[in-house]
Amino acid sequence: MNQKNGENIKKTRSEVDFDTRLKESFEKGPLNLLVRCFIDKSIITVHVRRERDCFAKCTGVICAFDKHMNLILNNVKEVYDEIEVTYKKQKLIDPINHPGRNRKRAVKVHVQKTRMFVQLFIKGSSIILINRNN
Repeated sequence: MNQKNGENIKKTRSEVDFDTRLKESFEKGPLNLLVRCFIDKSIITVHVRRERDCFAKCTGVICAFDKHMNLILNNVKEVYDEIEVTYKKQKLIDPINHPGRNRKRAVKVHVQKTRMFVQLFIKGSSIILINRNN
């Protein structure tokens, strides 16, 4: 029951059902892991989708979260792959005994990089996997 201006206001049945369902989803389901990590202040690793083929791993402590799995992490270390394009010379030989000519060939290389954040917000729709570190 809520009190408004000294009056008792009963919740409707749908409000009560929603409250109990929300509470149960935090106690049981997949959000239970986030609740336990939040209470224990344990370190978690979050695998995040960045670009088309790039992924990142963010490791930190949960500061806050919601039912959409939006996370706020503290003391975050992000490890991600960045695609760097390097150019190599390639020699072509013409079949009619012409001298070879050089052209540049683009080669894509995945380079692993790291960066640190004091606090980071991660949108729930970009999260792939959440692991608890022991």
